[in-house]
Amino acid sequence: MRQGSYHYQAVRERGLGRRWRLAVKKERLCLVVSGNVYNNAPGTEYIWIVPAAPGGGGLAVEALEHVARTDLDEEELNEPDQDHVRRVLDFVRWGIFGDEPFYAAPEPVLSAHRAALERPARFDQGDIVHDGDDAYIVISGRAFNTVPETGVIWTIPIGPENTLHPERVFAFDTGRLDTPRHCIPQEDLRALLEVIRRILD
Repeated sequence: MRQGSYHYQAVRERGLGRRWRLAVKKERLCLVVSGNVYNNAPGTEYIWIVPAAPGGGGLAVEALEHVARTDLDEEELNEPDQDHVRRVLDFVRWGIFGDEPFYAAPEPVLSAHRAALERPARFDQGDIVHDGDDAYIVISGRAFNTVPETGVIWTIPIGPENTLHPERVFAFDTGRLDTPRHCIPQEDLRALLEVIRRILD
């Protein structure tokens, strides 16, 4: 599985009838953003992807997520616009490691973003957030977390006994999350970001 390649992903939707459980398999387009070494390492179960936007019209670049490797079709689809692919990969790395507005943003967004970076952020990298009973660590960086009107953060889950799962990434609408009150220690955050850097390299 190659970084920057387009594939179809199987999406399973389940429903309950009166007596039967139905499973319908659909497909959607996505772009692989995790790195070649990680993707092709023995034992890799999940691949980081950016999915196609609902209804078409490009990629939902803020909707970073993971998919089971077995749910991705091995066949690569042709993509003539390699500059666009490069910008998407740059955006994902920037979303985690960047501390300035994204270079390809239009000027009105850049101006608003510079102003937003001057103010305290509601969510910071390393914060612990909760969705119901499940806990997650914010991995998106300050620049991404302050993009005006985006309202999205990227996270990884905390499993039993405080085990971290950097191979699994979730994008959350910040409107459904409470303001965080706790964060992980800085040395743990640095170690986590180094693991994520290797996933994306």
